[in-house]
Amino acid sequence: MTIKILGVHDGHDASAALIVDGVVQFAVEEERITRRKNHWGTPVNAIREVLEQTGTPADGLDHIALAG
Repeated sequence: MTIKILGVHDGHDASAALIVDGVVQFAVEEERITRRKNHWGTPVNAIREVLEQTGTPADGLDHIALAG
C-alpha cells in the first residue's frame, strides 16, 4: 500500500513537499514561485506546484503534515 504525505511548513521560508512511502518526490519553497525572499505564511503556490508536478490530486493524499 502506497502512503502519500503532503508536508507543509508555514513559517519562515514556507515550503511544501510530497513524500511517497518515505521518499521525497518533489519539494519547493514558496519564495521560488513568488520571488519574495524568506516568504512567511501558508505556501499556497508551493502546495499547488507540488501537486501539479507529481500529478497528485488533493483527494489522493493520505496525510498532511504541518510544521510551523
